[in-house]
Amino acid sequence: MTFMTGIDPSSLHDLEHTTVKSRYLLDAKDPDDEPETLDEAHRKVQPRWLRIAMVVFMPPLAIVWIYMIQSGQAFENERLMFGIFGVVGILVLLQFFFIARAYWRMDI
Repeated sequence: MTFMTGIDPSSLHDLEHTTVKSRYLLDAKDPDDEPETLDEAHRKVQPRWLRIAMVVFMPPLAIVWIYMIQSGQAFENERLMFGIFGVVGILVLLQFFFIARAYWRMDI
């Protein structure tokens, strides 16, 4: 009595010849779609919501932060300064996480 009936041994031979492709190659629409610079590759691996958050939140936060430092109000409003620093830090850490994950998966 055989345990696995109906399995053709020649079909297992096909598994040996399959190639493993990276996610980047599987997701690429065109071979010319490859990023040309490292900055472009870093932007490509980040999710769209993070790129939008960076564009929406970073410039106003930077302007408020610079204004408060220049006007000398940085030590008067410590909670606001630490809040701005925290939001910027979280966004930067999220960027770092997605770029490090792409390097770990060898997508870059």
